[in-house]
Amino acid sequence: MCDSKLPGGAPSTPQDGFSLAPELIPHVFRTPNEVLGFIFLLNATSTRGKMGDSRRTTMATSQVCQRWRNVALSYPELWSRIMNFEKDPIPLLIELLKRSDPVLIDVGRDDQQVTLGTHDGRKNILTASIHRIRTLNVEMLAGLEHLTNTFIQHPAPHLEFLGLNVNGNPGELLFQARIPALRRLHLIDCDIHKFPFITPKLPLFANLTELSTKDVVDISISTWVLILLQTPSLRWLSILDSIAPTGEVQSQRIKAHLPELSMLSLFGRFNDCVSLIDHIVAPPLCSLRLACTSVPVGRELDPALDIAEQWTNQWSLRNVIARRLCVVTIVKSTLIVGNPNWFGTLNTWGTCEAASLRSKCHIDGTSMLNFHFIWASSEEASSCTHRLVSSFRPIFSAAESLIFWVDDDMLSFHENSLAIEEILPSFYNLRVLHVTEESVVFILFVLYNPELQEGSSDILFPSLKTIYFMDPRFGESDKCFDTLLSVVQQRRRIHSPIQNINIVCDEGDSDDSHLHMNQRQQGVLTEHGVHIEFSSLKMSEEFRLVLDGISE
Repeated sequence: MCDSKLPGGAPSTPQDGFSLAPELIPHVFRTPNEVLGFIFLLNATSTRGKMGDSRRTTMATSQVCQRWRNVALSYPELWSRIMNFEKDPIPLLIELLKRSDPVLIDVGRDDQQVTLGTHDGRKNILTASIHRIRTLNVEMLAGLEHLTNTFIQHPAPHLEFLGLNVNGNPGELLFQARIPALRRLHLIDCDIHKFPFITPKLPLFANLTELSTKDVVDISISTWVLILLQTPSLRWLSILDSIAPTGEVQSQRIKAHLPELSMLSLFGRFNDCVSLIDHIVAPPLCSLRLACTSVPVGRELDPALDIAEQWTNQWSLRNVIARRLCVVTIVKSTLIVGNPNWFGTLNTWGTCEAASLRSKCHIDGTSMLNFHFIWASSEEASSCTHRLVSSFRPIFSAAESLIFWVDDDMLSFHENSLAIEEILPSFYNLRVLHVTEESVVFILFVLYNPELQEGSSDILFPSLKTIYFMDPRFGESDKCFDTLLSVVQQRRRIHSPIQNINIVCDEGDSDDSHLHMNQRQQGVLTEHGVHIEFSSLKMSEEFRLVLDGISE
């Protein structure tokens, strides 16, 4: 169970000359050292950043008795778990490195960087320990040349994850680094003037399974294609604000084949992102998260429609698409549409795979297609809504949960209202509907059909059982509530009842819940078999990032 060699097991008799029957020896004394060490290791594993608790536990454990101390000191991995390269005093850091030798160490985590200052002796400690480092995720305030030289002069044979936030140019030395085990590379806020493409291959990229860049400038599309041609094992690719503007005409014949790719995330100007996608050949089940600014209108939008059609046509909808959540959001000049597992922007999700998994936006083994487009004006957004949203219909047919947010300004365009009404029938498997305050009146209007009869095929959302209303203010509008009641009565009559209504209040309005639905209204709905609940925006998982997703 333990990797490191430990001293012998617990003595069967006390050391003061007295003998005890085996059944009288406390269980803790009969616990093998290997099991004891494994328990210590579990206690030293920090969760949710609570490194202080893990450190105190480990220190206290090593001071209980001589045997426990021997076990702890003989288990190097235990001490590697409680090092904090950013905050530990240098003498303590040196001692922990000594105790943890020879196991591999992590400087930062995959989604948490360590900040190193200008005159920080920690950089020298890193150089001395570079042969043991498995994860290096650092923000360099200065001394970038020292770091790049470190990799050249002192090879890092075990380095698997390299994350650099350098606010400068890492230089050509980085791309000549001797780090053969590197699998995951993340670059933030770099200024890369040129890549050393004087050799056919770049060792830095050869074995990567994960590559992400954010705010990295001066990488043109042609350079990106050359990089991706050298990453045949890539599974995760995130390029956020890292495509240099270029007027060059790209040859569509040059394609980067990425047969293992499972997630492609792009954020930037529309033309740049679409052009790069044209150069990538991804497998059928690859997911795409596409966030674009400077989105055009008219026929120039056709490449985005082609991308949506290409991605959805490749999927086996019954088995692959994540059914938990779909999004249709049209607010001001922004459109968000697709099937993300978690609602929010790419910045909210983070760039690396582990961070995305922790934020619940990505579930391994499911496919995702999500567009987040921003136009110059609401009028431009409105003119493109129907074409873009319609291209996602194959996803809508599999969705079981939907966040619907179309603000009043967008619905004032008559053709927009008609377009949305045409799209909603595609959600015939929908079981849970989430409606924002701006969309309550509209959604109730389209849900209620006075001519609907039992057995009719015209029923909207035939599988719908639960509705979440965010800040609906039914208590202030009898007319709006009467429409809701008509919907409830009608669906009960045709044996397709609404079973649950959840009123989601903003945290600041929790004391005014009666404004969203008063006691009389709750009683009326309860009489019609509807279960009423109240929850805060913070507690409603699906709504939690709605506001952030639009504001960003």
